[in-house]
This record gives sequence, C-alpha cells and structure tokens, in this order.
Amino acid sequence: MQEVAWAAFFLVILIGCSLAGWASQRLLKEHHKSSATTDSARTIVGMVVTFSALVLGLLVTSVKSDFDDHTGVYRRYGIALFEFDRRLQEYGPDTDAIRKTLRAYTASVIADTWPDEPAPAGDYPRDVHPVTPGSDETAEFTTMMTQMDRATLKLAATDALHLRLADLLREEVRAIEGIRWSLIERSDSRLSPILMAVLMFWLAIVFLVFGMVSPRNRLTLFVLILSALSVASSLYLILDLNTTTGGFITVPSRPLRDALWHMDQGGGA
Repeated sequence: MQEVAWAAFFLVILIGCSLAGWASQRLLKEHHKSSATTDSARTIVGMVVTFSALVLGLLVTSVKSDFDDHTGVYRRYGIALFEFDRRLQEYGPDTDAIRKTLRAYTASVIADTWPDEPAPAGDYPRDVHPVTPGSDETAEFTTMMTQMDRATLKLAATDALHLRLADLLREEVRAIEGIRWSLIERSDSRLSPILMAVLMFWLAIVFLVFGMVSPRNRLTLFVLILSALSVASSLYLILDLNTTTGGFITVPSRPLRDALWHMDQGGGA
C-alpha cells in the first residue's frame, strides 16, 4: 500500500537525519559544543518545531473532517438508493426493469469502491472503466444512471397515485445522481504534494539538529528513533485518512450494503 510505503520512507528519512546529526558531533569543534551554542540551536529549531506541529495538527484535523464528510455522504447515498428502490416497489411491476438496473448499479458501486472487501453476489458489471485515467467517473455507472433516469421519464401513470409516485421517482433518481457526482468531485486528493514536501523538509531539519545537540548515548538514540516513529505514524494517518475508501482506515461500505440487502429482500427484481 502506498500510504505504508510513504510512511516508511518518511521514517527512514527522519532516522537518517537524526543519525547524521548524531555522527556529525565528532566533526564539530569544542566551541560548537558549548552550552550557549546548543541552547541557541534548540531555541532556533524550536520555531521550526512549532510550525511543523501546527501544520501537522491542521492536516490531521482537515483530513479527519473530510473523512467524516465522506462517511456522511455515503450514508446519504445508501439511504437514497434504499428510498428509490422502495418507491419503485410501491409503483408496481412496471418498474421491475428499473429495480433490476438499480440492484446491478448498487452492487457494482460496492465492488468498485471497496475492492478489498468481499464483492456482492449477483449479475452486475464487475469490470468498470474510468472515463479518464485516475477519475472515479465510469462509463458503466453513467450508462446505468442514464437508463434509470430515462425509464422513470417513460413511466405511463394512469391515476393520481402513480402520477405522484412517478414524480417522486424522477426526483430521487436525480438526487442519487447528485450524490454520485459529489463523490466524483471529492475523489481528487485533498493533500498538496508541495505542502507535504515542505513539511517533510522542516521535520528533517528538526531531527538533524536534535541529533547534533543531543548527548551521544543509547538512550538518546532510542528516544530519537521513537520520536521519528511517532511523527511518521502521524504522517501515515494523514495519508490513510486522505484515501477515504482505501488503506486500513476506510469509509464503511455498510450503508450501501444495507441498501442492497433491502433490495434483495424486496423481491421482484
């Protein structure tokens, strides 16, 4: 997984900077090792530590907020799919073809969005193709949404109840399409590579200086490695939360799976 690889790379960089600073002590002259010099170095690098901590905290807060927003959108997605299927059932047998397409659409979305989880059973498109490289917009999903939209427009209602249900179905299929496009637009990475590179540069400087001014003993080395591990784990957390539907921390698929289960229980599709 890319998040783990990047976190491991960050960890190696931070530990390497610490060891480089630690080893460079042998090259320093005695007046560079005075308490006044080390105190000055700690004070100056303290500003970098503060900036780095602020940026790390803001990044964690930002990606966590975005992750929670994604979770809420997928909950609305599942509810919208369930409501659409329920209205189709209310309308009657004339919507059986739409319900079949809806079931295939829901199962395909689950299989494509959470490829590491067990795929739903049944007949549906399992090999979807992005419209453009790296995009979450797929031709298969667009085709199925278009089919359902057109099918609801062709419903020939014969009484007031079915007229009202047909209007509701048209509104709900557009609501589903709106949620889908909201997720597509959110699919791009929210993290700036330049910001992450600058943050990594700051942290490398911090660990390099800490290595230069720290006592040369095993305990100090152990603490530096633990600190590097802590910082690398926070960077991993940021990267993992940023993926939303991948990695160890992922938006749950339960809302859509619940909607699919209710579709299967409804019969007729």
